[in-house]
Amino acid sequence: MKTAIVGGTIIDGTGAPPIEDGVVLVEEGKIAAVGREGEVPIPQGVEIIDARARFLLPGLIDCHVHVYYPGFVPTPPRGLPQAYAGVVALRNLRCALQAGVTTVRDLGSGYIALALKTAIDRGLVLGPRVLAAGAGICITGGHGSGPVDWCSALEADGPEAVKQAVRRERKAGANLIKLLASNRHGDFSEFTIDELKAGVEEAHRLGMRVAVHASTFSATKAAALAGADTIEHGIAIEEETAAIMAEKGIVLVPTLWVLHDIFEEAKALKEKYQKEGEYRYHPDRERIEGTLRVYTGIMEDIPRTMEIVHKHGVKVATGTDNIRATRPFAMLHREIEFLTRYGYSNMEAIQAATKTAAEALGLAEELGTIEPGKVADLIMVDRDPLQDIAVLGEVSWVMKEGKVVSASPEWRRRPVREPWSQGGEDAA
Repeated sequence: MKTAIVGGTIIDGTGAPPIEDGVVLVEEGKIAAVGREGEVPIPQGVEIIDARARFLLPGLIDCHVHVYYPGFVPTPPRGLPQAYAGVVALRNLRCALQAGVTTVRDLGSGYIALALKTAIDRGLVLGPRVLAAGAGICITGGHGSGPVDWCSALEADGPEAVKQAVRRERKAGANLIKLLASNRHGDFSEFTIDELKAGVEEAHRLGMRVAVHASTFSATKAAALAGADTIEHGIAIEEETAAIMAEKGIVLVPTLWVLHDIFEEAKALKEKYQKEGEYRYHPDRERIEGTLRVYTGIMEDIPRTMEIVHKHGVKVATGTDNIRATRPFAMLHREIEFLTRYGYSNMEAIQAATKTAAEALGLAEELGTIEPGKVADLIMVDRDPLQDIAVLGEVSWVMKEGKVVSASPEWRRRPVREPWSQGGEDAA
């Protein structure tokens, strides 16, 4: 099947100037030709999609998701049951696609993401392209371990044990490996440098890329020295570490939006309870104060870190890490916006969600730009995102692999209330 998308302004993701009155010819799920009207021959009998007065971009890529985390779904006290979490994940992925996110990389949802990847690839359900890291790997009792077996990371201590865990993840069907090197308490790396190197080298030997969760100065440096492909969060990065990352081509996925959102919500709750005179004895007081202690430091580290990585030319890709039950799952547009708050141009922020994100996933030959030979993952918006980056939260048309997916506001709507939730309004 052939399709011609005609008349729109093409922002192709390469960083080149936009192509006005553009034509994108799609054939068999791939981009066959790109250019101006009159320059690209349009064969007879093709389906014509009128894109006049609209802006065409590559499909967006979210490099850091946890598909089962409940967008707009309250979490019961003991966590989501695994089967129900799969249903939540299915809805989340559908909403992401409707919001223009055509590819996601899951960095820890047990093996739910692997099952949904298979279902999407086989055409059983609708969703974005999924790359999944399986369970993730941490030290015994480290960040990612937990009481819920189905969604806890594999525990491994020592280089040989880490190698074995990498092999177990590969056997389970993981596309990549996630190593969890730190939590947010204290400046140290939970994995030793030898353990990280063992995990990275074994994964690379097996043809798998490695994402390292690292949020302290020591952990980000260790991850960079170990040769990780991406560093997740990376809110504490020194000049030396940034130089190593730039030299090795390590991509930072800073997850800025979710860090700010957690901090701002904690501040708002404290102010609310103080005004109501309830804060001193409120049952959430200790949790709120703990969040503010940790995230005040994070808010201080982020501007310095983003300035350093920008200065050193470290590549940055977008990822939401959306664990917020009070927000929709599909919030990548907000992550893109936050990059512009930290000195990135609108074009650079768009590339972080397209071209650079594809590079981070090892899919630069297939995705991330509107060029002949690439997969036809495309979105349209009704205003110029180079002038108004927020319009990426209003995607009006989506194509994945050459097939049109109706964009829908469903991703913004709250689903029906869960049976274990307390109060609140049911959604329409």
